[in-house]
Amino acid sequence: MSLFIFNDPDNFWMCPFDPNHKVLAKRFQYHLVRCAKANPTIRRVKCVFNASHLMRPDELIKHMSTCPDSAVLSGLAKLGMYTTF
Repeated sequence: MSLFIFNDPDNFWMCPFDPNHKVLAKRFQYHLVRCAKANPTIRRVKCVFNASHLMRPDELIKHMSTCPDSAVLSGLAKLGMYTTF
C-alpha cells in the first residue's frame, strides 16, 4: 500500500466557497485562505485528515468515512505497530 498520494500540481480543483472558482492544485491552499476571508458568512469545516478538504458541517461525518487521506494515517499507524525498538 502506498502511504502518500501525489496529485498533479497542474490539475484544477473546485473551491469549496464558490463552485465557479477553478484553482490550480499548486495554488489551492493560498486560494482557500483568500476565499475564506472574502466569504466570512460561508461556514466550512476542515477534514481531520487533510486541511485542504473543506465542507459544510453536515457533510463532515460522511466525508471522514470516505476520505482518501484517512488511508495514509491508518498506514502510518500500522507501520508504528510493527516497528520494534
